[in-house]
Amino acid sequence: RQPAENPLYCERMPRSMTLATFKEHYAEYLGCSVDDFRLWALVSRVNKTLRCDAPLVAESHSMTLIQLKESKSGKWPELRLYCEMRSDDVPDDFDGKVPPELFLIHLRFYDPSRQQITGVGHTYVHANQTVRDIMPRLREVAELNPDTPITVYEEVKPSLIDLMDPNATFRKAEISTGDIICFQVSTEADQGKYRLPTVPDYFEEVQLRVYVRFVPQPARDDVDDFANGDSATEDGTVGPEALSPVLIASRKTPYDDVANWLAEQLGMRDPLKLRFHTVMLNGQTRASVRRMQTTTLGDMLPNYMYKQPPPNSLGVPEYTVMYERLEVDILQIDSMRNVRVTYVGKSMKEELQLEVLVPKVGLAQTLKEAVYGKVESALRSVTLRNGDTTPPKPLKLRIYTVASHRFDREVAGDERLS
Repeated sequence: RQPAENPLYCERMPRSMTLATFKEHYAEYLGCSVDDFRLWALVSRVNKTLRCDAPLVAESHSMTLIQLKESKSGKWPELRLYCEMRSDDVPDDFDGKVPPELFLIHLRFYDPSRQQITGVGHTYVHANQTVRDIMPRLREVAELNPDTPITVYEEVKPSLIDLMDPNATFRKAEISTGDIICFQVSTEADQGKYRLPTVPDYFEEVQLRVYVRFVPQPARDDVDDFANGDSATEDGTVGPEALSPVLIASRKTPYDDVANWLAEQLGMRDPLKLRFHTVMLNGQTRASVRRMQTTTLGDMLPNYMYKQPPPNSLGVPEYTVMYERLEVDILQIDSMRNVRVTYVGKSMKEELQLEVLVPKVGLAQTLKEAVYGKVESALRSVTLRNGDTTPPKPLKLRIYTVASHRFDREVAGDERLS
């Protein structure tokens, strides 16, 4: 995605346009002179990173854009360039080639208190300079005090961040033009103060960051499972936006943290009354996710292998996880069983399909009480949807077991559940 303060310039240009003409067009876009900047060719390295290679000097200005693309960006469908604005530390010959012992490096500053990394420009370094030699420059661009201790890293790629030795030269550190240096205020003394105290921690979080939409388990057509309980609003309903919140977090986020977050979004008091189900790419759900000390958000997501989940409105891949509201907390669910009940009213048209949780060991009276409460709640929901605010009359229920689609026997209440 493009940051608003520094958007990428992307336009279709005539293949026969020369680089000199394009520079004039780009200068007009920037609102400056063609002498205030120069363009660099971007190349793909062996480690699949994109870096500056060499400035396009005066000899290249007569080349057409298609010639530049074929020579510099042959593997890509577009010509990729980097714009360097003239600054105080540029070489004397700004329009000429950069000396081989001089490297252009990009600088990024990480603030652990905000968990944010920011580009702070670029600078030139000599191959025989040490990392310590440029620390005053780093403090200056980050607006830090001159005596602030800082730690410097090389960003080889987001998944590979190397700590740099302050006494090593850039030649020894194998730094070259186009490399990226990240730095931060040293946090050895108070690492426990921040959730992501160092640059490697931040990039690990970015690598593992996922967008996950939590959707409710589909309710039956005639029963609104969410119109009662502690996530309902004052009028007994919950909006669809509130029921499908999106979490942006690391795959390593613990199960309980995810449950606590979702419970807060739904207005629930007990996060243990939530159960999660993995949703596959074809929309099918798998078995519920087991709650263990080692279970994380990543365990709730399907393994797409070489496929990505569908993108959201921001163009970012978005996973889907289904959640289910339970009548009892998930710690007790292993000792319970699910019983499907069909409620029939005064006529056969008054029919509701219900599911109740009852202990695996106990008396049938527990089943009767659970069915009574579930039916009463379901009827209340149906009445509210029909616009009738009159409370339903007390129920007189008789419960039967069913075998081969026939009534088998009436449940008295003193039978044992087995």
